Amino acid sequence: MKHILLAFIFATASMSGCIGTDESNEKKEITILTYDSLGFSDKLFDGFETKTGIEVKIIRAGDAGGIYNYLLQTKDSPQVDIVLGLDNTYIQSAIDADLLEPIANNASTELFREDGEPIELIDIALKDNLGFGVPYDHGYICLNYNSELIGGENQSNIPTSLWDLTLPEWNGKVAIPSPQSSSPGRGFLIGTTHYFDHDADQNTTYIDWWQQMRDNQVIITPGWSDSYEVHYSGGYGVWQDNHIGDADLTVSYCHSPGVEAWFADNNTISKPLDIPSYAFHQVEYVSIARGSDSGNLANEFISYLISKEVNKDMPVENWMYSVLQGENLPSEKGYEFHAIIPQDPVYMSRATINQNLTTWLNEWGTVFS
Repeated sequence: MKHILLAFIFATASMSGCIGTDESNEKKEITILTYDSLGFSDKLFDGFETKTGIEVKIIRAGDAGGIYNYLLQTKDSPQVDIVLGLDNTYIQSAIDADLLEPIANNASTELFREDGEPIELIDIALKDNLGFGVPYDHGYICLNYNSELIGGENQSNIPTSLWDLTLPEWNGKVAIPSPQSSSPGRGFLIGTTHYFDHDADQNTTYIDWWQQMRDNQVIITPGWSDSYEVHYSGGYGVWQDNHIGDADLTVSYCHSPGVEAWFADNNTISKPLDIPSYAFHQVEYVSIARGSDSGNLANEFISYLISKEVNKDMPVENWMYSVLQGENLPSEKGYEFHAIIPQDPVYMSRATINQNLTTWLNEWGTVFS
């Protein structure tokens, strides 16, 4: 059996706190807290259990906001070992609230080793030196649109700026998950702050745009699933019983049309809206929950998740990009063809997000209160 080791992980074994060592006569088990839409297959978890003998239990808590709230509510009586799915818009809040155990303090791109060889992560996944989370996937958050209803003759034009979405033709036709409870919604909000700080019109701000979107009856939902699966007219949600389909644009990922094509043998009517300087780069992290008594069992799962054999499959396991250097989306079934790397994406540091996020959320909340 391969032993996949985090190069740094054993440096934390002597740290004080709740992380201890597992006893050989105790049942080997970890509990993972994640979001509802986690796509990991039974095969992925079964592979981990086969390799390590560690049983996995899953708790799902809505979106990233639900994960954060669950950790807050159970802080005095910890219930989980692994936190899977806090992204670069949420993880600092969890750190500040003392909800996570420290993992490492190493900014190197060669954090991991497999069979003695380093596993290198993409540089942008490690742009911030986070000692409380290991990146396991990433993607670009942007608007998706229904190409059957947009861009054709006698149809709405494809928007070329975010201001276009404030026009009457888009009244009630745009669905956006709330940044107060959704990580894609939060990433999109952050993207708008960057966009309007860098557009040609320096007399208006992101709040001016959000106010006009409110007046144009934008649909605000609790999470990504509600926006994409229930309201969006161009995605797989059309096959669900609760589908409404009143939005022809929604917030998702720039590669989401590729996922649609993957499931439909290179067929999709959904397309990413490629406008410069608004698509936020999201990185998702796996962390150890504060108060976990799983010892090195949690470390073994982190090592497994970032291993080459597992992480290269993130595009078909969690429908996101792998964080391993040299990996891309599959070319089969139109996955890569229907996805884009956006123009001038928003790479925002954790420090900048942490410094401004509370203000941005409060200002956004005032608009929609």
